[in-house]
Amino acid sequence: MYGLYRALDIGFISTPAELYQLQQSQLSALERMGEKSASNLIQALAKSKATTLGRFLFVLGIREVGETTAQSLTRRYGDLVLARGAGSQYHCLYMCEI
Repeated sequence: MYGLYRALDIGFISTPAELYQLQQSQLSALERMGEKSASNLIQALAKSKATTLGRFLFVLGIREVGETTAQSLTRRYGDLVLARGAGSQYHCLYMCEI
């Protein structure tokens, strides 16, 4: 975590999207950040790019959509295109778990 704060302080990143543009060589050059730590951070960032629809819906922070509701929406609609249409109360009323 220290490496991310340091990268922010130095100006390597200024937006969340720039996290994914960081290079291992940039990170390993930071104070208190070795090759292994930089490699682990790059791998963790790469892994964070892939997520499930349920997790994605949950982290959007939609009011009244917690982890359980997000998983229910995923089971009901299956993909993001179909889930976009679930915004109306009409669709949500017919889901047992909501």
